[in-house]
Amino acid sequence: MSGRKLIAIDLDGTLLGPDGLVSEATRDAYSHVLGAGHEVVIATGRTWYESTSVVDAIGHRGFGVFVGGAVTVDLARDAIVRRQAMDRELARSTCDVLEQHDLTPLVLQDREAAGVDYVFGPRPVPKDVLHWNARNDMKTRRVDDLAELDHVHTMRIGTLGPQRQTDAARAELDRLHAGDIVTCQIDLATYGVELLEVFDRTVNKWAGVSHIADKLGIKHGDVIAIGDDMNDLPMIEAAGLGVAMGNAKEPVQRAADRIIDTHANDGLAEFLRELVG
Repeated sequence: MSGRKLIAIDLDGTLLGPDGLVSEATRDAYSHVLGAGHEVVIATGRTWYESTSVVDAIGHRGFGVFVGGAVTVDLARDAIVRRQAMDRELARSTCDVLEQHDLTPLVLQDREAAGVDYVFGPRPVPKDVLHWNARNDMKTRRVDDLAELDHVHTMRIGTLGPQRQTDAARAELDRLHAGDIVTCQIDLATYGVELLEVFDRTVNKWAGVSHIADKLGIKHGDVIAIGDDMNDLPMIEAAGLGVAMGNAKEPVQRAADRIIDTHANDGLAEFLRELVG
């Protein structure tokens, strides 16, 4: 691999194995890439705080793109360098649509500014969400009515539910706010539900990755993006080299320049080793 590269790596399904952990092979390959003088960026749908255990496991102190591209952090300085919140009225409307479809809005905040990670309304919060938040020490609070929340620090609104409900909610949101939002729907087969996420229209992983590339003086053609799910598509399509995991969704594999082995077989580690020779 000639010249300095920026390598953007997704977490779940890519850097992390099926057990949700970083393998020794991946940790070693990550170190070799840095030792060769290249830049690595974590690009994930998780929040900064939900990613802490992974960041610590690989000793990553570079940049991170979190919340699907809504937040970019300089981890060496523990400083947010870019954030894109949702329009307040758009956030209120999104919460209203989800509640009309009998879905619980999961309103993600900028913890640095709001002091909490999630705000919930009066509707019951799915047990899987409560378990995940407890495991990751996420800070939450309840309000009586999400329509009364000012939403100045709302970065993303998500929900979990049966596909028929999330499909219907997504269709209505697209009808009401076409051009103003980005929606991402992910099949969480393990839990038997769909995850629907709604962002400001400017939010995607490539927006964060390209911002970092510009900041570091790295040409976009020298960016390598690696991922497995639908929220990885923008960066895989735009990067100089788009790489899909062997376990990636079919549209992601179709869009990629190259497909590597699965996360269960340390496909990322093998690919990174190959890059540095």
